[in-house]
Amino acid sequence: DDGTSLRQQLESLRQDLDAASINLRKFEGDYHDRELQLKGVEDKIKKHRDRLFSGTIGNPKELQDLNHEVESLTRHKGELEEALLLMMDDLEASRATVRGKQAEVDASQKELLKVESDYGQTVQRLEAQAGELRQQRAPRAATVDESYLDTYERTRSHAANLAVARV
Repeated sequence: DDGTSLRQQLESLRQDLDAASINLRKFEGDYHDRELQLKGVEDKIKKHRDRLFSGTIGNPKELQDLNHEVESLTRHKGELEEALLLMMDDLEASRATVRGKQAEVDASQKELLKVESDYGQTVQRLEAQAGELRQQRAPRAATVDESYLDTYERTRSHAANLAVARV
């Protein structure tokens, strides 16, 4: 085995890893967006609270509206925090998936390297044996009629190095 099937398997694993990595980047982007939304809401709450307690607003209706806005923003902040907690679970699951896929790719690469090394050693051993057999063949072929050798070589070249010829 020269590793062809393992190469195909490795390519499939790499595609799975790429898909999982893309999914992870999407989760990370979504998580980061939510964090920014939360930060924006927290900043608004702080700004409105500072304004509420600064004593600069004299209109009771405006104070009431601002207080309702702070309450609404606080509820929205809670929703965002809850969403972030849920997203953390998805994010960690996605990271675990990527780590698992990466481990599969690494193991497959390691196995492929071993198979290729074994294959290379086998090829070298077979080439050495073929060289020895060619050396043994040369003196024996010298005793065979040249026309028979030509017929044999033509047949062998047309039949993928397998030749049987009538002598």
